[in-house]
Amino acid sequence: MPLPFTVSDVYPGKITKAFYKIQDYASNFNINAHKVGISVNNDPTVYDSALFDKNAQHMVSGQFNSNLLVEGNNNLYATSFPIPTRTLILLHTIGMRLNFQDILKQ
Repeated sequence: MPLPFTVSDVYPGKITKAFYKIQDYASNFNINAHKVGISVNNDPTVYDSALFDKNAQHMVSGQFNSNLLVEGNNNLYATSFPIPTRTLILLHTIGMRLNFQDILKQ
């Protein structure tokens, strides 16, 4: 699931932080119902893959190099991993936050 955002005047080689909050609405398991992560643009690396329980909210975060960002349109991806014998029924992304404090030229 892409989470689009735009940037301009980014300093190269800086650590960038991104967060999104996700909530489970349904699963056929109560414990370790989902495994999710975060990635940016076309980078194959998935950051912060974590398990969380049915009906729980989870903050997913990642740190990556600002060189992965392009001027203009970018995407964060909420990645959901398959868990054997579990059915992913419904997840909802609640919000997203990017920390650009140290990477934007002002």
